Amino acid sequence: MSEPKQTIDQAYKELQSLVEEFEHEEVNLDTSIPKFKRGLELAAYLKDKLGALNNEVKEIKEKFEEKNGEVDMSEEPEDSKDV
Repeated sequence: MSEPKQTIDQAYKELQSLVEEFEHEEVNLDTSIPKFKRGLELAAYLKDKLGALNNEVKEIKEKFEEKNGEVDMSEEPEDSKDV
């Protein structure tokens, strides 16, 4: 599979455009198959890129927690609960 040479935002917009085209226009089999294939390529590309970004965020969070003694950022400080 050839990976698109575009940003995540560009790939998402292109995929969104293809989906809208399939939802709102009459389907022509001669042009639909290549567009469907392109949509699958874009979806796979986005899945891979978003998965990689998710892993990177997890790694950054783990490093931050290790460095800062596993601080839970979702909890309020003790002194703010009485307000």
